[in-house]
Amino acid sequence: MITKAYFLFDSQYVRYDVASDAVEAGYPKSIGANWTGFSAAGFGGGIDAAVNSDSGKVYFFRGPQFLRYDIAANAVDSGYPLAIAGHWPGLAEAGFGSDIDAAVNWGNGKLYFFKSGQYVRYDLSQDRVDDGYPVSIADGWPGFSAAGFGSGIDTALNWGNGKVYFFRGGKYLRYDVAADSIDPGYPADIDAAWGGLAAARAGSPIRASWSRTGATAGGADFSYLSDNFFSQLKAVCTRLNCVPEDLLGVMESESGVQPWSQNANGKATGLIQFMPEILKGLGWSAGPDAFKLLSAEQQLPYVESFYRPYIGKLTSPGRLYQATFLPATLTGTDESSIIAAPNGPHADAFHWNQTLDTNRDGVITVGDLTARINNVRQGQRWAALVSRL
Repeated sequence: MITKAYFLFDSQYVRYDVASDAVEAGYPKSIGANWTGFSAAGFGGGIDAAVNSDSGKVYFFRGPQFLRYDIAANAVDSGYPLAIAGHWPGLAEAGFGSDIDAAVNWGNGKLYFFKSGQYVRYDLSQDRVDDGYPVSIADGWPGFSAAGFGSGIDTALNWGNGKVYFFRGGKYLRYDVAADSIDPGYPADIDAAWGGLAAARAGSPIRASWSRTGATAGGADFSYLSDNFFSQLKAVCTRLNCVPEDLLGVMESESGVQPWSQNANGKATGLIQFMPEILKGLGWSAGPDAFKLLSAEQQLPYVESFYRPYIGKLTSPGRLYQATFLPATLTGTDESSIIAAPNGPHADAFHWNQTLDTNRDGVITVGDLTARINNVRQGQRWAALVSRL
């Protein structure tokens, strides 16, 4: 089953969390500002259709062109966009060489493409349109005409649990793959059933959709982070005289680089988990719940303001984390210094942050904090994140 769904409306998109059944905080966002390479390819202003492949790629279609997007790298593959004609055998010949309305991966080696009142079935292993297509939607999809979906589809998305959702205007259908039929009770109203989509789409039809199956806390989904965020992060680190990878490592450890992250106990919020009183001291008066609605890029000035008093002391990953965790301990300490212990200095901080005792010797040292950052700076997730710098 998928974990995240993306719905696109013209030049904007939302990310939908399957577990909470709602649009995530901070959306909608700009496609061009957040998906690397889309604006340069001419796809920032809107997408006609999108479809997941079976190999970690998503294909996006606009007019007579398409591009291939690498999910892990959060970037358009080199060499794109390309013309649909000549690269998708049979699509142009079937009249689908431009302005595709919708596409969906059926999960059995077949893709379906929809345009106006027709559709084609595409075989991935043979890399061509199956014989006998196009066919009218009314003839090939039971119940679609009666539901008002016979003349066209806006978008479709395979939920990965035996159900496929089809959207048109303000309505949607849920289709049972095994039964090859629409589930009873459909069509239904999009805005009444999909949390947050009403406000996000503001009456606009959903133009395209795609999904992720591994965008949990340990996944590599950083599409919500704009290129400008990484550019500004580097500029901030230049002014703070620290290493961008170190600050990114602190953010990864504290929040998973998720600006909406918030600890239920104490309301620590944002990229580096600001406590409410710290936010007030930085000039944010609207409270932590409002702060988590800011984008990562919008939170960066507050991050910079927080670290500014410690310029000259942010000389290692551990020292940067020390400034985040217990800035009062920065003076006169080095990697071996104990900064929190159960029966010593800052006992309360040790009690609430025992996971920072990385070598499990009963105390937290600056070296433990360095090890913490080094632990998160490895693996596919980190590679995908640092590749954006």
